[in-house]
Amino acid sequence: MGVDVSVILPTYNRVKFLKRSLDSVFLQKGASFEVIVVDDGSDDGSMEFIKLNYPDVICLWQKNKGVSSARNLGIQHAKGKWLAFIDSDDEWLDGKLNAQLQHFKANPGSQVNQTNEIWYREGQRVNQRKHQLKKSGDLFGQSLKTCAISPSTVMIHRAIIDDVGGFDEGFLVCEDYELWLRITAMYEVGLVIPAYSQRFSGHGDQLSESVEVLDLFRIHALLKLLKKDYFNKLQREQAVQMLNLKAKIYLSGAEKRGKLVEVESLNLLLKTI
Repeated sequence: MGVDVSVILPTYNRVKFLKRSLDSVFLQKGASFEVIVVDDGSDDGSMEFIKLNYPDVICLWQKNKGVSSARNLGIQHAKGKWLAFIDSDDEWLDGKLNAQLQHFKANPGSQVNQTNEIWYREGQRVNQRKHQLKKSGDLFGQSLKTCAISPSTVMIHRAIIDDVGGFDEGFLVCEDYELWLRITAMYEVGLVIPAYSQRFSGHGDQLSESVEVLDLFRIHALLKLLKKDYFNKLQREQAVQMLNLKAKIYLSGAEKRGKLVEVESLNLLLKTI
């Protein structure tokens, strides 16, 4: 008997968080699913811990190549019609997978949806700002500004990945920003209103906290997709406008920090658009 959903969990030296994440996945009811953990070269005993405590998990291991490569490897081995992702330091609430599947059933034209999420920082719940709240429909404009979708909240039909491609392994951070742009340029996104995902931050080893200026990677994502002529005319106009705005802010800061070589290099790239 097949599975409805393939749950993909990439991890790298996160053994201390794996129990929380995996327990929250196996609490899910009302959906048939498989769990694929991709260990991106951990040396903290993550694989041994999973094999000992979660015998039903499909364990994959690779040399350290980054989260994009790890997620793509999970996708390659996935057997489900639907793909769901959970970061190794996040947690789901019971009913997430079933609620998303029921949303697809009620909206047969939809192929991607997300749930709301609860944020915690250093153990304390924090309120999201208005622009950070999850939305539905055409999210391309919002996705240009920042990530409008969180990996741990999303469920995607396998056909979308076949259509637009997986995560770009050249991006060590903002890899989700680049993928969401490709997806939202072509597909509307549904929203399951309840918060079924809990997102934890502030523990120091997150990729998003290891990079000085994330917008530089968003700039390179926009440059890449604009060069490939990926967007329609209106989307291209919006993307160029956002690129120029982000580049102006970033270049101003880089000049103040004395990063003149970086400034010259980025200016040359901007002239190619």
